[in-house]
Amino acid sequence: MPGNRLPARRRAVCAGVGLAMFCAAGSTLAQPYARASAAPGVLTEADAVARALARAPFDELLTQRIAVAESAVARAGTPPNPGVDVERDRVSAPSETATETKYRFSQRFDIAGRRALAREAAERRVAAARSDAAADVLLLTADVRRAFAEALLKAEGIDALKQWDRRLERAAATVRELRRMGEASGYDLRRVEQERIAARARTTAAEAEYARAWERVLGLMGAEAEAAALRPVGPLLPFAAPPLREIDAAVASRPDLRSLGARADAFDREREAARRGWIPDVTLTVGARDFSAPQQSSNGLILGAAIPIPIFDRNQPELQRADAEARALRAKRELLLKATLADVRGLQRQAEGLRAARAHCRNRLSRRRNRHPAVGRCLSHRPRRRNHRPRSGAPCARRTHRARCRPGSTAS
Repeated sequence: MPGNRLPARRRAVCAGVGLAMFCAAGSTLAQPYARASAAPGVLTEADAVARALARAPFDELLTQRIAVAESAVARAGTPPNPGVDVERDRVSAPSETATETKYRFSQRFDIAGRRALAREAAERRVAAARSDAAADVLLLTADVRRAFAEALLKAEGIDALKQWDRRLERAAATVRELRRMGEASGYDLRRVEQERIAARARTTAAEAEYARAWERVLGLMGAEAEAAALRPVGPLLPFAAPPLREIDAAVASRPDLRSLGARADAFDREREAARRGWIPDVTLTVGARDFSAPQQSSNGLILGAAIPIPIFDRNQPELQRADAEARALRAKRELLLKATLADVRGLQRQAEGLRAARAHCRNRLSRRRNRHPAVGRCLSHRPRRRNHRPRSGAPCARRTHRARCRPGSTAS
């Protein structure tokens, strides 16, 4: 044996063992994942999302946020309270004492329509709050789906590693049998045993990562401790994405984008109300007057109107603020829409590329297994005993074994 070069027989055995391990891993990890039906002891993605959305604190959070916005509608539509004024004057003189009493009732009126515009703005903010609630539902759903997919990937990886360990155990038994026959060395057996040790270490690490991922899923669902025994089931591969035209239309109607549009509309109403600042509110007063003196008494009607003169303050700051807020929200919506469309298109192309890579990998693995059928025959053949001496005229077991391993051989 010149240098460190292995004999041809040993190199063939090592190559066969390595190729068998590679094909075993490929057939385990590249197999298609079927959708499993819900059963006791398992948890699907839809069940996880439903449990997360059905939590009482989450529902209470969304309900009270909308209630806060609805209270602003009632406040904006409520007119100001009327005022009652009672005034009593007493005038004393050397000869007589006179008393005058005035009763006044006043009410302020909005003749510019600003209260109606404020109510419309508050209603648009209620719509924005409902869109925010829908966006929170989508965000929670995405978080649950992302965490569930991670846990499902870890669980499927653990199953693949365990199957790989069983295949390594069978490969070790085969190499051990070949070593007993003298067809393999201790190096070959130690190599397979080291692979088994590494595979079991990877399985233990994968189980720890799965426990962490599964606890996150349970936390998002608000599940109790007994739910930790559940196991995630479902497909790992994503569904086929619709055409880009449909995706663009769906993205434009996202709740967070609708919320920004509704808030911009609310500031438009406030801007229109601020533009009517030159029209003042009118305060009307009606009342009665009673005059009493020792020699005479009288009464009368009081009518009055108060109108402020808008010389200095005509709501210019409110007009500027509302206009700036509306423009800023619309610009933010446009930026978010463009960024979201770009992200969705990128994710679609990434999904298509991953599907193509998976199909290419499965095709190459299938072609490789079909190209080397001798490896499977070699590893599946197990001679009965070592140093077997054939009968007179019978073929040698080792020669028969090597003939079976030869490609294209028809020996049985």
